[in-house]
Amino acid sequence: MADVKSFRPAPDVDLAVSWNGGGRSYSGRLAQISDRYIEILRHNLPPQMSEAEMNAVCDALNGTWLQPAAMIEGAIELEVSDAMPELAEKWSIDKEVLLKKLRGMNFAQSVALLEVVEKYWANIRNK
Repeated sequence: MADVKSFRPAPDVDLAVSWNGGGRSYSGRLAQISDRYIEILRHNLPPQMSEAEMNAVCDALNGTWLQPAAMIEGAIELEVSDAMPELAEKWSIDKEVLLKKLRGMNFAQSVALLEVVEKYWANIRNK
């Protein structure tokens, strides 16, 4: 059994919990939302990127706060584009190839990529 957590949900959490009309416990509904979110991410992986391209994306998004989620669409491409050509030179990548991959992502792929980037920086901070 998971550790008991105590928190004060933001208004958006209450909105998400009540979105489908309820009928479940609060924690049960949060578990359901989490499960569905993970599946959405799993089924919408970002396009294949080389290690150097991923490093460039992580580098470009270092310190970027894309919240609320409505800000995510197009923002990753914009942040990476703004950081070029320095990142292309630093990571030895073709900037147009990377930007084309980012432009081709749907919203769920952008969220999945952002989750990977945030995990990368969290791992760096927690070392």
